[in-house]
Amino acid sequence: MLGKVLTRSGSAGQILHPALLAGSVAVRRGQQVILLANSGGVLVRMTGTAVVDGDVGERIQVRNSSSTRIVEGVVREDGTVEIGL
Repeated sequence: MLGKVLTRSGSAGQILHPALLAGSVAVRRGQQVILLANSGGVLVRMTGTAVVDGDVGERIQVRNSSSTRIVEGVVREDGTVEIGL
């Protein structure tokens, strides 16, 4: 349960159920992020803006800064978003 936060307050000694916990947000809506795309051994990096909040491992939507297209990718621990091509 490392990296989780309580969704509501509790009392000392209370058992923590998964329903009471939420992941922390690694990327916030409107935040500029680096998009990573790996295609055939070629790594492409570009910038984008997160459309929604996202935690590590979650799939989120990001607006590509150069094409203005919305793409989906997975948030990585370093705050980058990896997209599949």
